[in-house]
Amino acid sequence: MACFCNLFLPHCVLCRYTGMGVCPTHVNWVLDITIAYPEGKPLDLGAIVTGYRKPCKTFLFYRLFPCRDVPRDHEAMTKWLYDRFVEKEELLDAYYKTGKFPVEGFCASPIPPQEVSQDCLRFAILHLFFITSSYIHFQLLSYVVSYFWY
Repeated sequence: MACFCNLFLPHCVLCRYTGMGVCPTHVNWVLDITIAYPEGKPLDLGAIVTGYRKPCKTFLFYRLFPCRDVPRDHEAMTKWLYDRFVEKEELLDAYYKTGKFPVEGFCASPIPPQEVSQDCLRFAILHLFFITSSYIHFQLLSYVVSYFWY
């Protein structure tokens, strides 16, 4: 999906859905996730990899839409998606003003937003596992290549 900044939606990055097309027949639901970062400052890859940013709370707000409710034609789907982004903007604006998502106004059966805590130790263990796994795979591949090459 191509994304671009929108002056009318300062909290959202608006995406064009050119890759989405219409809901395929084997997909039953469209999952919409709105992410709220502390002070409106999203985590970047450097902060995640190195852990230089203090641990913070990131809030996720999920909504499910049945594919049967998603319009099929291009113009109607474009409007439907833009309406979702306007709703996201309202959600984020309320969150950054009050510290809470206005759950009741945006879903029929509200469940409180889920909190995701960023933990540096967890990231360090995951990176250590990834590096070790990559080393083992490299050694295995080197052995297989050397077996057939020589």
